[in-house]
Amino acid sequence: MFNTSNSWGCSSTRHSRAVKKYLLDKRFRRRVRTSLLAVVASGALFWGAIDIVGVPAWNLARLFAESMLLIAIVILVAGAAGWLLHRWRNDSQD
Repeated sequence: MFNTSNSWGCSSTRHSRAVKKYLLDKRFRRRVRTSLLAVVASGALFWGAIDIVGVPAWNLARLFAESMLLIAIVILVAGAAGWLLHRWRNDSQD
């Protein structure tokens, strides 16, 4: 009987798994770093608006809440429109 398996096949598989794991970790680190920098930059902008420009914190918080509400409404309307379009296209293909 001949052994048809390569001795390097196992280590190659382990190597590819290690490379994939490293790439995933690197991507994850980039995402975390980008998110952290975004939060810090937003905080610096809010601090600058409150401290340097003199915008009252309550007004800034109210405007921020209104912006988030409008973004949520736009996302919901877009999702509903996409769902209706998908449903309409499926009905027309039948």
